[in-house]
Amino acid sequence: MRFLATAALVILAACSTTTPPGVPPVPAAGMVTGRLVSQKSDGSDRAPIAGQAIGVFRRPVLPGKVIQNPPPPIATTVTLDDGEFMFRGLAPGRYFITVAGTGPVVPGRWVTLAPGHGVPVLLIQCTDCLTPR
Repeated sequence: MRFLATAALVILAACSTTTPPGVPPVPAAGMVTGRLVSQKSDGSDRAPIAGQAIGVFRRPVLPGKVIQNPPPPIATTVTLDDGEFMFRGLAPGRYFITVAGTGPVVPGRWVTLAPGHGVPVLLIQCTDCLTPR
């Protein structure tokens, strides 16, 4: 009987875990998963950005045009139709995730991969914010 009660609690806890809308679920170890979207500053008109190169960097990359000596990404991928992207096989450490090469102005995000864990990230291009050009 005690086993059944414990099993029921575990199932309830697993079912009640939810991820906020637009934030990717926590990925497996060594993975960074994410989504690139555009939206207005008030959060409205959210839409995925497909076909955009995303990079993993060891140093921060400023949004907008980097004229001289941009840091090279250690890995790149391209967003899918729904704006999702994924990096696998990353070692534990601190990484900067942002648009690689040319594309929309998006503030990057620092993520820290701990041993045995993955990290989700949401990159947002603000369509009505002032941005550096």
